[in-house]
Amino acid sequence: MDEAGGDAMQRLSSQPTPKFLAAALSGEPLSAQASAEGQTMRVAVVHPDAAVAARLCASLNAHRHRVEVFSQAHGLVSAVESGDDIGVAFLGAADLVMVRAQIGDRVTLLVQVGGNPDPAADASLPARYTAAELRTCLTLLEKMHRLSAAERLLEERVDALRQALSLDLDLPLLTLTQITQRMLRLESLGPSVRTEVEAIAGAAAGARERLDVLRSADGGEAVALPEPQLRPVSARSVVNDILPLAGVHPTAVHWEPEEGDPVVRVDPGFFQQALGLLLGDARRRTEGTGRLSFTVTSDMMLRVELAGVQSPTEPTMAACEAILATHHGRAEVVYTRGAGQGPVVRLTWPRVVEVRPAELAPVSTPLPEERLSIWMVDDETMVRRATERLLTHLRHDVRLFDRGSELVEALPDASRAPDLILADNDLPGMSGLEVLRRVRTLSPAAARVLYTAHAPGPAVVDAFNHGTVQRCVHKSDGIPALEAILRQVLAERKSDGRVTAQAEEDRVRLDLDDLITQRRLTLFVQPLYDATTGAWVACEALMRSRHPAFKGPMDILDAAHHFDRQLELQRVLAIMSRDIRDQLPPEVSLFVNVDPGVLRSVKRLDETLSALYPVSRGVVLELTERARLSQEPGWEMVVQRMRDLGFRVALDDVGAGYNSLGAVAAVQPEVIKIDISLISGVHQDARKAELVRILCDYAARYDLLTVAEGIEQAEEAATCQALGVRWLQGFHLGRPMPLEQLRARAA
Repeated sequence: MDEAGGDAMQRLSSQPTPKFLAAALSGEPLSAQASAEGQTMRVAVVHPDAAVAARLCASLNAHRHRVEVFSQAHGLVSAVESGDDIGVAFLGAADLVMVRAQIGDRVTLLVQVGGNPDPAADASLPARYTAAELRTCLTLLEKMHRLSAAERLLEERVDALRQALSLDLDLPLLTLTQITQRMLRLESLGPSVRTEVEAIAGAAAGARERLDVLRSADGGEAVALPEPQLRPVSARSVVNDILPLAGVHPTAVHWEPEEGDPVVRVDPGFFQQALGLLLGDARRRTEGTGRLSFTVTSDMMLRVELAGVQSPTEPTMAACEAILATHHGRAEVVYTRGAGQGPVVRLTWPRVVEVRPAELAPVSTPLPEERLSIWMVDDETMVRRATERLLTHLRHDVRLFDRGSELVEALPDASRAPDLILADNDLPGMSGLEVLRRVRTLSPAAARVLYTAHAPGPAVVDAFNHGTVQRCVHKSDGIPALEAILRQVLAERKSDGRVTAQAEEDRVRLDLDDLITQRRLTLFVQPLYDATTGAWVACEALMRSRHPAFKGPMDILDAAHHFDRQLELQRVLAIMSRDIRDQLPPEVSLFVNVDPGVLRSVKRLDETLSALYPVSRGVVLELTERARLSQEPGWEMVVQRMRDLGFRVALDDVGAGYNSLGAVAAVQPEVIKIDISLISGVHQDARKAELVRILCDYAARYDLLTVAEGIEQAEEAATCQALGVRWLQGFHLGRPMPLEQLRARAA
C-alpha cells in the first residue's frame, strides 16, 4: 500500500464511520445495497469549478456509482430535503457549516481539497481527500467487504459443523453410555470384559465432554440452528427417503388423507433430520405396534404421531424441539390414559400449502384366484406390521407369529396349509433355520424363505445345501425382492411346483413308514441321581433315529404328527421301553415320555402303552406339552387310569411357561421336573433359587418328588441339593447313552 493509501486508511479509522463504510463493515456489499434499493449509490459533488468536479466524477464512475454535480451547496440541500437518497457528498470547506446545519446527518459529508477554510473550524471538519486518496479509500472499502463476507461464510460453516456434531453424535454417544453402564452393573461380567467395557464407557464420556465444549462455544451459549430455508416440500417424498434408513416399511405408515400428499413449507433438511432422529430412536426402543401416522389437521398443520414406543431419549426430544422451533412448530410427548397405552410422540409442522394426490408406486397385484397363504415369523413388531400391510395389499392371506415355536405348533391344526413361510433367523428360542427345518417335515409343500437382515453365514449356506432353506431375502432389498419371491411361488404353483411338493411329501411318508415298521430307531437312556446320596435312582428313555432321512427325534416327531401316526410311534416306543425296563435294576425307575394324543381317551392309552402294564410299578409316565392338556377332553380320566394301573405321573418342564404352575395343580403329579430355564445358573441368580425353593417346599408338603433338569455345572447341582431338590439330571451327571454303556458305568 502506498503512502497516500496509508494516510487515507488512518483517516478512515479516526473519524465517525460514514454510512456507506458502515454498510461495508456490516457485511452488506455496496452492490447488494444498491440492488436492494433498485439503483446504484448516489454521490453528490458540490464544486463551482467544472474541471475539479469532472476529476471527482471520473474517480467515482470507475466504481460504478451514480454521480450528481451541484455548482452550489443550496442545490444539494434542496435535493436532500426533497427526498433524494444521496449517500455521500463531496463539498468545499466553505459550504460545510451551512450544509451540515440544514441536512444534519442524513448525508455523509466529505471535504475536498481546495479553497481556504477557516482555521478555527479546522478541528470540526471531516477529513480532506485528494482524488488519488479517494480512489484508494474506495478500493480499501471493497477489499474490506470481501474479507467480511468470507469471515461471515466461515462462521456460518463452523456453526453448521457444530450443530451437525451436536445432532449426529449426541444420541449415539448417550446410547453407548447407557449400554455400558448397564453392562457394568452385571455381576457375571468377567474381569477382562469389564476392563474393555470401562474403556469404552470412558471414551464415550470423553467424547460427550468434547461435544459439550463445542456446544458452549461463542461465550458459553448453545449453538443455534441456522435459519431454515423454507420452500414447498412433498412430505411423502421426504418420508420415503427416511424410512429405509430407519428400517420402517412404507406400508407401516398411515396417511390422512390416505391418498393425499401434504405439501409443507419447511426446510427439507430440517424436516428429514427431525423425522430421522425420531424414527432412529424409536427403532431401538419399540414396544407394541409402533404406529406411525401423518395427518393434515383442519387448520392445515401436519401432525406426525409415533405411538407404541417408549418415551424418546432426552437428546432426541431436545433436538426435535430445537428443529421444530425454527419452523414455529412444536415437539411433545403426549401420555394417553388407559392401561397398556404408552406415550405418543407428536411433531406438529406448520405451513401446509396444499394436499395434492399422492403419486403411489404401482404394484403388481395378483388375481384373487392366485391368493397365497403366507405365514411369517419375526420378533420385530414394526417389520411384521409393515410386511403384513404389503402382503394384504397384494391380496394374499397373511398369518403372523412372533415366535417360531408358535408357528410350528399351529401347522398341524391349520385349516389351510401355508404356501409360503417367511422366517427371520434371529428369533428368541427356536431360530428361523430350525423353524424352516421343521416346516420341511410338517408342511413340505410350503416354500421356505429366510427373511433376514444379515449376510448368509455358514449355517445358512449349509441349510441351503440340505434343502432346508429354498430362498434367502435380505430385508434391505425391500418390496421388489418380496414381490419377486411371490411371482416365483405363483409360477411354481402353475407349473410343477405342486407336483414336486407332493413328491417330497410322499417321500417323507414312505421314510416314516419304513422307520416305524422296521423299527429303524433306538432308545438311549439318561441317568438320574439322588441329590443326597449320589445313587443312581432312575433313567429317562430318549428316542434316537437310525434312519438316514431323519437326523434327530424332532424330525421323527414332526413327521409322525403331520401324517397322524404318533400313536403307532408311541406303541413301538412302549415295546422298546419294556425291553429297557426288564434290564434295569428293580430299584431304578424308568421315565417314558407320553404323546399328548394318548390323553384323548382311555382306549388310546390301552392301544399304545399296554406293553408297559406288567412293569407299571417301575415306570414313570412323563406328560409333555402341558399347555395342550386343556385341548384334550377327558384327560383327567386317562391320568386317573394311569395311576390305577400303577404308573407314577411326572409333569415335565415345570417353570418354563405361564401355564406350568396351573398344570401342577390340575394334574397333581407324583413327580415334578423343574425346567432347565430355572436350573441354569441357579447358583448365581437369587430369584431362580427362590422359585426352586418354593417348588421344593410345595413338593415336600404334598409328598411329591422333585427332579432338576439340565444340570450342567457342579455348582448348580450343589445349589439344587441345598434348596431341597430330590433327584438330579443333566449333562454334568451323564449324557444320553446306550443302556449297555450306562450299566457298565454303574457297575
